[in-house]
Amino acid sequence: MENKKTVFNYSKLREKIKKVCGSQFNFAEQMGWSDRTTTYKLNSVRYWKTNEILKAIEILNLTLVDIPEYFFTEVNEHIEN
Repeated sequence: MENKKTVFNYSKLREKIKKVCGSQFNFAEQMGWSDRTTTYKLNSVRYWKTNEILKAIEILNLTLVDIPEYFFTEVNEHIEN
C-alpha cells in the first residue's frame, strides 16, 4: 500500500508574507519559529496546526474566509513517503 503525502501550494501565502512582513525570516520571528520551521511549513514537509494558521492569519491581516485559499490549495502531484 502506497503512503502519499498531500502537498499544498503556498505561493499565494509566500507572496502575502513578503508583502506584509518583508521576508520569510521576519514572519518566522513573529510566529515564534525558526526560519527552518517556516521553510518546512511552506514546503509541505510539516503540516500547519490549527493554532498556527490562526496566528498566521492575524499576523497577515487575513480572515477565516481566506484560510482555504492560502493554506489548503492542493498541488496536483503527491510526494511518496
